[in-house]
Amino acid sequence: MATERETRAHSMSLAGVTAATVAIALVTIASAGLPAAAQLPAVTGPVTATVPSGDPSRNYPYSATVDDLTTFHYVEEEYFFEGSANRYTTPPGATGTIVDGGHPYRSRLIVRRPSSAQAFNGTAIIEWHNVTPGHDLDIDWLQSHDYWMRSGYVWVGVSAQRVGVRR
Repeated sequence: MATERETRAHSMSLAGVTAATVAIALVTIASAGLPAAAQLPAVTGPVTATVPSGDPSRNYPYSATVDDLTTFHYVEEEYFFEGSANRYTTPPGATGTIVDGGHPYRSRLIVRRPSSAQAFNGTAIIEWHNVTPGHDLDIDWLQSHDYWMRSGYVWVGVSAQRVGVRR
């Protein structure tokens, strides 16, 4: 039987899996290649879904998976992130420079992860949602989710383009 300390550590490590996953995704998205003065975004979530996917009220994550996560002991969580962005020059074959800043943005992440920290294999897959059909589409998840869930991966879907966010 687990001691109170072990139970508390397990709960903290499970929360840590989610927090670490979101932090990794945001640091990768928000700060890769940006100057040290760049600020990380503010994060809200996980946003509580009050109904199952498909409910007419639509009070569940946009593009929530239709896959059976419970069979694999997985959960799906939605987070919003927002901040202020810079606009850069885009010279061919060279590093861009800041043109101006202060451009507000707000977007979101969908996290699908094992419900138990012990089932997490330590690897997070980050997928930039495909917006070819005019909305967020998780193509990599669609093709590989069974393997990822059997193997304990965390998957993070990022709404990174305007068409996926402003629907």
